[in-house]
Amino acid sequence: MKFESVPLYSILEENSENKIVLPNFQRGYVWDENKQRELLASFLLGLPIGNILMLKGTKDYFSAREICSQEPVTPKEDCIYLLDGQQRISTLKAVFSDDYDKEPEHWKSIWDKTFGKLRKRWFINIAFDADEDIDIFNYKELYFDRNRIKEYEPSQIITILKNYPIQAGNKNMWFHPAFNPADMDDKSRRNKIAKAASEECMVPLYELFQTEKKIKPLYTLTLERIANTRYQDLKNITENDNEKIIYILEKVQPDIRELIDDNDSIAIERAWINLNVKWVNEVSSFLESIMSQEIAQIVLPKDEIPRAFAIFEVINSGGMPLGEYDLIVAKAARNRELPPLTERIIRILNKDIEIPPALTERLVTEKPKIFKPMNMGATIKSDKNELSKSFKRKHYLNLLSIFSNTEYGEPYDQNGKVNIRGEYLKRTKILSLSFDEINNNTEKTVRSLSRTLCFLNIRCGIISLSELPYQLMTLPIAYTLLNDNFWTDKEKLDRIEYWYWASLFSGTYQFEQDKTAIKDIALLYSWLEKNDNPFENRFKDILCAPKFSSLDVLLCKDDDNLHGAGILKAILQYVLSKQPRDFLDEDCRFSAWNVSEDRLKLQDHHICPLSGAAKLGQSSKKIRDDKSHILNSPLNRTYISSVSNSVISDKKPENYFEYVSESSRFGHCIPTPINEKFKKRKDETEQQYYDRVLTERYEELYKKIKEELEQLAH
Repeated sequence: MKFESVPLYSILEENSENKIVLPNFQRGYVWDENKQRELLASFLLGLPIGNILMLKGTKDYFSAREICSQEPVTPKEDCIYLLDGQQRISTLKAVFSDDYDKEPEHWKSIWDKTFGKLRKRWFINIAFDADEDIDIFNYKELYFDRNRIKEYEPSQIITILKNYPIQAGNKNMWFHPAFNPADMDDKSRRNKIAKAASEECMVPLYELFQTEKKIKPLYTLTLERIANTRYQDLKNITENDNEKIIYILEKVQPDIRELIDDNDSIAIERAWINLNVKWVNEVSSFLESIMSQEIAQIVLPKDEIPRAFAIFEVINSGGMPLGEYDLIVAKAARNRELPPLTERIIRILNKDIEIPPALTERLVTEKPKIFKPMNMGATIKSDKNELSKSFKRKHYLNLLSIFSNTEYGEPYDQNGKVNIRGEYLKRTKILSLSFDEINNNTEKTVRSLSRTLCFLNIRCGIISLSELPYQLMTLPIAYTLLNDNFWTDKEKLDRIEYWYWASLFSGTYQFEQDKTAIKDIALLYSWLEKNDNPFENRFKDILCAPKFSSLDVLLCKDDDNLHGAGILKAILQYVLSKQPRDFLDEDCRFSAWNVSEDRLKLQDHHICPLSGAAKLGQSSKKIRDDKSHILNSPLNRTYISSVSNSVISDKKPENYFEYVSESSRFGHCIPTPINEKFKKRKDETEQQYYDRVLTERYEELYKKIKEELEQLAH
């Protein structure tokens, strides 16, 4: 590992020669205009912009693309990959260089490949805010002292940094790469652009870096025109005011007072011209010096990818870190014959799964035949081509590491010790996977996860992966479901469901998920092959676990242990898994797969409405925000349709339950008879009423869950 600083122009030169490239696993460009402007302001003032992280390699390390672009590129044989710093270097390249100049007649093809947020040209508005003392180049007096730059803060100069968007429909604008109104030669066209830019006092920045130097770059042409106009204005402003003339010109002509006394008009005019020329040269020189500003970088030698993540955390905790998944994608890309890893994963997730009859046999009505894994939220909502963070880290990488480091189907060694170790879920072990292990095990990893999503959706009432109470519970399920015989066997699937509910309602996963998941992989797989049930202790703790699912916790009576989201989700999802009927539409049965497919909208309903506590002087919102309030108990919650929820609103249970069919009540584990259970007794306080009603629902749930799991265990 080497620490060094290099000038920006060196980085951009090596990039133009394909010696510095972006590995194709890198995210796209995401910075908005404000972030770009803030970086540019800091860089113009000579402030450090943080370290960048480079990795030395060869062209076969990763597939690569150009900086600022989505265009694939073939690197030089020995090249450098930019691992961290893409957003900053891309911003500076887009500001200071002109990719369109390479092929101006083909600007549209370059525009298409450029990230949308970078399709613009940047300028310094020399005159903007000059009257407000934001005049860093002293446009008012045409005398530039670069030492004054140090007096400004980035926040002061962002107002003078402007950009114009390059759009397909504005190619007749002077800043557009296709601008050429009369088919002029290049020199005439550039003069016309400089004239238009100077009229707005906009100095172009996009030719500060050039692979082929122009005779006179646009920023100089523009500065000359701005200076010519301004010095004429100064001459007019100071006409017949010798003291003002002396004040302005003595910086470039120390003996200006004598020249005025001698009425030497030629020498005075020469002083004005000198003021003009010197200002242009000084400002141009300063702008050009920006390209020599050094950027700190850390350069890793070849084959140190596993260290990149840790190094990044140390040098730049505020950036957009390279996660384990990004580095695994990088390794996988060493096989250039395969499509990018994310593309392959999403392709598998997009495949419909034929649901085995064994999985749906216990369903009471509708038995779906096809399952779409993508409906379960493995990708982010705004971009179906981007995997969710949870899927990447918690599910794919953990399972990939397990499959890569073990012999499948042998969870125990000859001495009865678990072969699968907790270290397989650690970052170091994951990053040590070879590119062959990644590529060879990805298909079965994602296939088993797709089956897991199907199982959770059909059997466990999970409508989205993000709603799973404990994310690592996927690992034992996915490990077992890779086995085709288990996937199609009703008895095996029933046992997996038994394990799931027994583990969930006993609170087994509320602590040390990773250790528990590793242990359960071996225990569950072994149980599916043999007849001894290793989870009977969890069965005994269902809805009895201290600090998690005991009655006191569920009734919000344990002040030290308020119920968490895990048990709330567990109860809601268990009821949903039984395909209950809607409260007001008896013909409508709920199912998690209908919700996942957006064919049904459900809402989390308070059986006893929050408004019922208004007598206690609390608003509904205040009660909703108070996790310790009994009406927020998981026992007071169930899913109903959004339509029914709207109709029921804040009605009391004894008033709306008369419209709810008996079969609907049973499906939601509502204690009956309604008139007896939900009518407040004369001798009951409000608190006693809620305690009794919710305790009776607890007993209904407890009985239902226990009975079902006894059937599942066979």
